[in-house]
Amino acid sequence: MPDTNYNLLKMMIERWNAHDIEYSYNLLADHYREHLNGVLVKNGRADAREADQFLYATVRDHRGEIDDLYADENGGAMRWRFIGTGPNGPFEIPVASFFRITAGKIVECWQYGDSVANAHALGLDQ
Repeated sequence: MPDTNYNLLKMMIERWNAHDIEYSYNLLADHYREHLNGVLVKNGRADAREADQFLYATVRDHRGEIDDLYADENGGAMRWRFIGTGPNGPFEIPVASFFRITAGKIVECWQYGDSVANAHALGLDQ
């Protein structure tokens, strides 16, 4: 387990890029909550895993590129790019994420990005 919140967030992206999805989900608290542009979209680690299956099936070459990463004892913030190839071709979407971390587990995440570009990348605007 990573020794700092900075290392935890960095390792989460590195393992996600390696498609080691189980490692990434093990970093989430059981009662994890995720918000997208202010709306609660995932409520619990199991819910997150289930909701993300569409993404993994649609964007098989998904990866994240970290542009900035900050963390302290309470959580962290990351400016990164969601990159991959979806039904409409290659895409690169900038994202800002804010994390609350307790006892080495991600408890809550707030993601902010372009919902229209994300829908297009995933083929949901057809």
